[in-house]
Amino acid sequence: MKNIYAAVTRKNLAETKEYLPEEGLDIDTAIRLFTQMGAYPSFDENKKGTLETGKFADLVVLEEDPYTTEKEHLKDIEIAMTICNGKIVYENKEESYG
Repeated sequence: MKNIYAAVTRKNLAETKEYLPEEGLDIDTAIRLFTQMGAYPSFDENKKGTLETGKFADLVVLEEDPYTTEKEHLKDIEIAMTICNGKIVYENKEESYG
């Protein structure tokens, strides 16, 4: 989420410097950059990057919706659960989610 925050806001994590703000991405493009587009450099787009039949079921469940939160808060969104190849490999037991 910190990378998505940086791609959208074009700020460092300390929010002390802004880098070419006119090049900031919208949230949808930033999320696709780190999911779907992230599979292309390793030629893995046929098995990961999107949720489709026949692909790995790798995903994270977030504690908040990045599409509705303020862009300045993106870096603070916590991971509630991580699923790799269809199996839960991390679960934040302290949080309750739906």
